[in-house]
Amino acid sequence: MSPGETGEGLTPEPPELSETVSRWSAEELFWIINHGIRMTGMPAWGVSYQDEVLWTLVAFVQTLPEITPAAYQKMAAAVKQEPHEKAPITLTDQLTFKPQRITIQEDETLVWKNTSTLVHTVTADPTLAMDPKDVKLPQQAKPFNSGIAMRV
Repeated sequence: MSPGETGEGLTPEPPELSETVSRWSAEELFWIINHGIRMTGMPAWGVSYQDEVLWTLVAFVQTLPEITPAAYQKMAAAVKQEPHEKAPITLTDQLTFKPQRITIQEDETLVWKNTSTLVHTVTADPTLAMDPKDVKLPQQAKPFNSGIAMRV
């Protein structure tokens, strides 16, 4: 979760979900988690996570009124110690990737496995992209190229 490990520092401040969650149905909570709330500290998680994960978040949010601050801190501490799970990135029929964005730490490894029948590479090097305007690197990021695309 960012910025801040437990959501500290978000502005404008999002609503206190433990007090307001009962006002919304599961479907409404899914929509909020999926699309976010503009002009608040609530991001749209649907661009980064599959629906199954979003429904898990809905279930968690629905339990917030019963979770004590101490229990939440214990859960948060446990999550920080767990390694990342494998998260597949899929190519959609519209030739986009889901999730569209991932974030890894400097010391983490990302394994790219092309399981589609389309030939393509992963690149963040504007000089190698078909259209350099499609490649946007974060500040201080270095270009990379996963290799040459060829059918074997």
